[in-house]
Amino acid sequence: MLNRILLTIFAVLIAMGQAPDGLDQETDMIEKNAPLGHQTDMTEPQEIYWKPGTDEYYDNGQLKKCKLDESQDIYGLPAMGWIRFFPDGSIKDAQISEDMEIFEGKVFPAESRIFYTESGLLRHAWMSEDVTFDGYPIKGGGKIDVGFYPDGSLRLIFLDDDTVIQGIPCDESLFFAVKFHDNGQLKSCKLADDVEYRGIDYKKGLSLELDEEGEVISVEKKTIFDL
Repeated sequence: MLNRILLTIFAVLIAMGQAPDGLDQETDMIEKNAPLGHQTDMTEPQEIYWKPGTDEYYDNGQLKKCKLDESQDIYGLPAMGWIRFFPDGSIKDAQISEDMEIFEGKVFPAESRIFYTESGLLRHAWMSEDVTFDGYPIKGGGKIDVGFYPDGSLRLIFLDDDTVIQGIPCDESLFFAVKFHDNGQLKSCKLADDVEYRGIDYKKGLSLELDEEGEVISVEKKTIFDL
């Protein structure tokens, strides 16, 4: 017999002055009816059904993790498989059971795993298959990070194919991520080809770091042994 547990979880709003670096206080609050990039109101009792023997708890008695016995809506999130919680009861990470447009124009495929910060923001995800976000081919199908800023813009990706981004040929790689500033400007990548960029020649294989205005501020020759 599968256990039926009535679990009451209360969300705790983050106190002023405790936002992680890069987040303003207004954006960082958990709001009722917030978009799915934020966790929603969690003050109502929530029924959770899990497989016997998979539940673990914090010292305060709060559920830490369990394996759901079937697809369930957990605070508006269609979840399946393993789910983990923070000590305050908010979702730490979960596997979604259906395709979801979590950020505008970004559909996360079913069986992707999404990860929240303690303040309720979706920080990164593992896509269950390759996806295309903002026109970029992105690797999925494993524990491959796709990082996001609070507004849903891309922070970090691993390309599924060599791609020219803002005039720079970026390398498809499982080892070298392509990173972006919060204004959308390319922050860093490894070159997939030789390129002339803003009047300067750069050789294939070099790793470039750029500032928020697109100016190159660092050039390095990196290998996987430097990671």
